[in-house]
Amino acid sequence: MNKSIMRICSFMLTLVMALGMASVTTLAETERKTGEGAYGTPVIDGLVDDVWNTTSINPIMNCITTDKEEYIGWFKILWDEKNLYILAKVYAEGGIYQNAFQWEEDQVKFHIDEDCSRDTSFQTGDYQVVSNWEGYKSGVNYNSNNFQSKTSMFENGYYVEIAVPFKTITPKDGHKIGLEALVVTSIKLGMYVQQYLWNGDRNWIWNSPAGYGTITLRDNVTSFPEEPEFKGQAVNGGYAEPEVPITVEKVNDVTVNFDSKSGVYNIVHVNEYPSMEINEFANLIDATVKDGNTIIKDGVTIKYTANERLAEYKNDKYGDGHLMCEREAVMSDGKLYVPISSTVPTLAYHLQYDRFGKVLNLTSGTDYPETELVFYARDFGAIGDGVHDDGPAITNALYAAMATGRPSRVELDENKIYLIGERQDSMSYFTLQDVENLVWDGKNSTLLFERPTNSFIFISRCANVTVKNLHVDYKEFTTTQGRIIELEPETNSFLIEIDEGHPLPADDDWVNLIQTGSNGLGSTGGWWAGYLYDAEKPHIKRQRFDNYGT
Repeated sequence: MNKSIMRICSFMLTLVMALGMASVTTLAETERKTGEGAYGTPVIDGLVDDVWNTTSINPIMNCITTDKEEYIGWFKILWDEKNLYILAKVYAEGGIYQNAFQWEEDQVKFHIDEDCSRDTSFQTGDYQVVSNWEGYKSGVNYNSNNFQSKTSMFENGYYVEIAVPFKTITPKDGHKIGLEALVVTSIKLGMYVQQYLWNGDRNWIWNSPAGYGTITLRDNVTSFPEEPEFKGQAVNGGYAEPEVPITVEKVNDVTVNFDSKSGVYNIVHVNEYPSMEINEFANLIDATVKDGNTIIKDGVTIKYTANERLAEYKNDKYGDGHLMCEREAVMSDGKLYVPISSTVPTLAYHLQYDRFGKVLNLTSGTDYPETELVFYARDFGAIGDGVHDDGPAITNALYAAMATGRPSRVELDENKIYLIGERQDSMSYFTLQDVENLVWDGKNSTLLFERPTNSFIFISRCANVTVKNLHVDYKEFTTTQGRIIELEPETNSFLIEIDEGHPLPADDDWVNLIQTGSNGLGSTGGWWAGYLYDAEKPHIKRQRFDNYGT
């Protein structure tokens, strides 16, 4: 029997050290982006007044969704003794994206640190102001009624003009503020939402102002760089979302509607997702609660664990499994709050949440229309011979079905093999977001993935979506396995004997590059994912998730 033996370094002390990579990173000043803002007072009407020509642009190019440099727009800064003025130009190639979750709609978010203190926690002068494409505004640590926002459209995008009264400072020439700009935009309606940052290339802005860029306020600006050419957005891409601390924000007096029932509840945002106290939630949807942590409704049982996204799932019709929730269940004031969105895939409910209007609608979906449109993958170029890359053709068939806004079905031909080519990331190949009334019928065919780096499908915030009669296989092993035969704590490494037929893991140079990222913010490098099995007893030491990553 042929076996390979190799040494894997940077083991990170038996895997669990990877959980530490979510700490806040403070950038050196030389690593920050810088810009200037000129003294001047514009008229806030969503139009580009002449005074905006006296200050310079700051291109927004860091796509944190694809982890690539992609130009999406710019912002400019003006100021006077009372206000900070911001003008943003945003390209919206995929069309304007409206979402039940307002923080994922097409919009621009500006994170401000007025005194540029680089604190690792938010202070009075640290806040967020947000405007979407039609001037709908919101604020974090800033009352949205106290600032102005106006917008206007151009052929493939929009302008946002904002006036924000300073909270803690009276600025003068040379004053520095910390600033980060975040653009949220769609690439394909209902399929793909991308995010772009001005300064950072990781989403640390949610943790603290420490990673913001620097804007210097000047009486006059002398440097005027040219606007980069907009070349469009890349469809493929993505990055593994970093582990982040759990944040809990209490929100009082939210109107929650379920079908014909309605009530006013206090909820919590868990990392910005809505959750309700389990007993109040069960009463709203006419469910029962068992043992204080389990909801039972219509033959479906969901058992939550505090501070865990993974819930146990039982279905009288389809069997047992696990559910990966969008956010963790949390304890607050001695009560268990559970993510409302967990009912979307399990009970086929539909969730709409007006976060800033504090209205949450949950519907059972019993009134879905029965008529549907049918789209055949072969009409979009899918061959199914196991040789040609059919991934783009199947994707386009899904795009077409969802774009109708009506109940639709996508069908493959029977008993064929559809080769799915490689994507340049480790995300799921197919993504469905905010989709309703869609059936994908594989007709007993197989999706054969070229490489093991991509899982099959990611479904988020959808209702009445069915994928059936479809087999998924890979041309290469999706994992490797072997037996650890020697540990060397001195070098932080181990020697592993790879089982016959399994591929060698990637070399250490590649792993350190991928896990560290271009600027060192992604991780500390090294191996940080895997399962350890007991060599003496035939049981699994770590819990396996039957639907994690699939």
